[in-house]
Amino acid sequence: MIQGFSEYWTPSVDLYETGEMLVLHVELPGMSLPEVELLANARSIIVRGIRRPPETGMPAERLEIRTGRFEREIPLPYRIDVERTRASMKNGVLCIEMPRSEARPVGIRIDWETSDD
Repeated sequence: MIQGFSEYWTPSVDLYETGEMLVLHVELPGMSLPEVELLANARSIIVRGIRRPPETGMPAERLEIRTGRFEREIPLPYRIDVERTRASMKNGVLCIEMPRSEARPVGIRIDWETSDD
């Protein structure tokens, strides 16, 4: 393995709140949106993908730019509307806008049994 190449790395994130939505910024320099997979549920979002080393055709003396697989799960402070969540990429920063869910969480009753053991 080449010195500096990582099998796994974690991108840096910033999470902002505007009142009606959460905005997540993920540092992914050198990547495009189709190279990133986003998975969201009402209370967290997962960002993952693979950043490949650049093909320069030159032998490497030093490699410090992180490459390889990455995955980051970010817990969210409140429920989001997954259907209205949008993502864009600009200057190596992935921006994910997640509107607050207007739906109220539904509670269910869970019955339990006692054991005579």
